[in-house]
Amino acid sequence: MGSDPSRGPAVTRLCWSLVDIVSRMLERDERDAVRGDLAEAGERAGKALLQVLGLAVRRRRPFGRTGAPGWFSWDWSPHSACWSA
Repeated sequence: MGSDPSRGPAVTRLCWSLVDIVSRMLERDERDAVRGDLAEAGERAGKALLQVLGLAVRRRRPFGRTGAPGWFSWDWSPHSACWSA
């Protein structure tokens, strides 16, 4: 996998370690595919970490029909407003 030449090797190693840790939140097949895609693309460590973290959050966060995270999604229909009042 690629590395960012403007950063030291310690930061690059740390980022790749975090990519490995965060990718464990994904299903095995998806994790293998993501790691392969990152290696094939020669992605930089920092960008790879952001991409894997974003994917892991999207896969883990329950979304309602509004597209908002679970704690923000509720039904705004007039009937629910009447029943809750």
